[in-house]
Amino acid sequence: MVQARKLSLKELIGLIGDPTTGVSGMPSTLKTRWDVALICGSDDYTASRFARSVKTFVDSADKKASFLVMGRALFHAVQADNYQKILKDDTPVGVKIAHDFKYQNKTINLWEMKYQNKDRIYFFPLNSGDVKTIFLLMAYHKKDQNTPNEVKTPCTREIKELITSSANIKFI
Repeated sequence: MVQARKLSLKELIGLIGDPTTGVSGMPSTLKTRWDVALICGSDDYTASRFARSVKTFVDSADKKASFLVMGRALFHAVQADNYQKILKDDTPVGVKIAHDFKYQNKTINLWEMKYQNKDRIYFFPLNSGDVKTIFLLMAYHKKDQNTPNEVKTPCTREIKELITSSANIKFI
């Protein structure tokens, strides 16, 4: 069983922190088609691997501002079924496959949101039955063009866990 916690935009902003530079524009309050969540080993979502990666890699006002743009864009985009189209067409954020791998005879994609040159949020969309959730897996400040193993390895492991447990995800 995988434990996960749904995340609000306010909670995501709390994880990232308030940069000294202002970031304008809040998503509307329309009903979302996708939930946004973190994989949590405990009830404390601030101890999740995603939250720890934010603490490690989002360590300046510029990075915080960049990650807040991506967070706000994501919460805007999840109001539509085709959130990737909204991200690409209606926001300053790019989205693309960061890494793919074979699992259970299928090609599985690790996705990345990109804002500016180096800031990334890695995620996995799970659309299985009643579960329509974007799992935020890792925040990262890239140093080169390729997705590093320090991102691919833990994200791949978590994605496999999500796929294997998709019928048994406990939201806390």
